[in-house]
Amino acid sequence: MGVIKFPKSKAEGYALRLRSAESYEEVLNVIKELEEDVRKSKRADLVLVLLQAYILAGMADEAIEVVNKAEPYMENDPNLYIHLIDLKANALIHKRLLREAVRELEKAIGKFPADKFPSVNKLKALKVVSLVNLGDFPSALEALNEMGKDVFLDNVTPEVGLMIIERIHSFEQAKSHLEENKDYRQAYEELKEIASFSEGVYPYAFIEGDHLRYGFVVNMQESDAGRIVEKEIELFNRLMGRTGRPYVVMVNPV
Repeated sequence: MGVIKFPKSKAEGYALRLRSAESYEEVLNVIKELEEDVRKSKRADLVLVLLQAYILAGMADEAIEVVNKAEPYMENDPNLYIHLIDLKANALIHKRLLREAVRELEKAIGKFPADKFPSVNKLKALKVVSLVNLGDFPSALEALNEMGKDVFLDNVTPEVGLMIIERIHSFEQAKSHLEENKDYRQAYEELKEIASFSEGVYPYAFIEGDHLRYGFVVNMQESDAGRIVEKEIELFNRLMGRTGRPYVVMVNPV
């Protein structure tokens, strides 16, 4: 017979029940009890478990509402605040508000140095993942290099880590190729200028076999991208028609 572990606190007890829940209904029952407890006690540890429960149940709007109320009270406790922003970013990602999630992560990363607060590395890793999913590979590469690949891999699941590294590596190879070739570099700079006209449209380059491909990544979830991407495709087609270089448009599903 195995050792029976009893929760050390009420928050741990709720977390244990969430992990062992076998149905959506069970999760909702835990949420109902948690909401009542949070209303009565306002305890920070219960608020964090409630946020985890909301995210687990797909209730991102409720999670964000709680975070916005709790944020001013947790700013004085760095570890609680970092955990709170981690949960808020996950809720925003669940709603596909990736750019907003990146902004929230950057705000917390700027407040707390990772050498004093190692849990900030989890926020940095989440920022890298979010930037890749946005299609903003230049910023993702910069963020990854800043934190280091080993630290990144320590703060994500192995499957996610390897997939993200592979996608960034492909961009990195293409970027190197672009930097070595004057004509390609000039075209890529023009591409960046076109892409800068709106949020949600990013320059992209990658190696496909022996060929360099480049063009736009379009994040259709961002506010302007869906409306004005046609104008940018037309501009770039004109540019590529003039130079005869390969062109690809990648629509990022997010």
